[in-house]
Amino acid sequence: MTVVIISLYARAEQSPKKIFIGITSAGLPSRKKYSNGKTKSIQPSRAYQKPFKQKIMEISNKLESYTASISKFDTSRKYVSLSNAALDESVLIEQFFNGFKDGHDVRLRCYKGYQMEADLLERIKATFVSEFSSGGEISVYDGLVQGHPDFRFNGFPADCKSVPLDEHLPESGRLPRKVFMQMQAYLTYGGEGKALVIYESRETGKIRDFWIPGVVPVMKSIYDKYARVVRVIQSRM
Repeated sequence: MTVVIISLYARAEQSPKKIFIGITSAGLPSRKKYSNGKTKSIQPSRAYQKPFKQKIMEISNKLESYTASISKFDTSRKYVSLSNAALDESVLIEQFFNGFKDGHDVRLRCYKGYQMEADLLERIKATFVSEFSSGGEISVYDGLVQGHPDFRFNGFPADCKSVPLDEHLPESGRLPRKVFMQMQAYLTYGGEGKALVIYESRETGKIRDFWIPGVVPVMKSIYDKYARVVRVIQSRM
């Protein structure tokens, strides 16, 4: 229980007495303490306490529900995404036919991710006016496999990423496998020699950028993986 002390002065005919009232985490008085050391317990009536708590939950639930409804979360796609190049072939095939795991918490995380990355994208665009251009679409196998870089920097594919804490920034240059494989997939089908990833920490706003060169053996494995995935999907369509 969190207690906040509020100092009050009660005017009496003889002299003022200092009164301390403890406030519970629910915002309701708990105990009243006089300057002479005596205390008196204050028990709010249930008729007052219950509507107060219900109103708080009502606001939270409504706001979260609205946020989830505008999260831009895709429950399914009509293509296999290059951003998921790190996943196993069986998972890529399963997602194509049955969609993605959905849920309230999933949508809230999705909204927060899009919100942070969209804000970072606008600042990149404002800072690097001549270098910045639209990410466009990478499409192969008649659109069955697609990738959508967030933007291009001097023509090279680029993506924005946000992390909760500074310690999650890949300071050593070792990117998470999911991000590394995503950028290698863009390079596999885009034909460019390198890709850019820009990270921002939500904790302090620190920003780090990383250029990722194409790694030929990795790109070949990605090419072969998507070729097999496409063959399986086409055989089941």
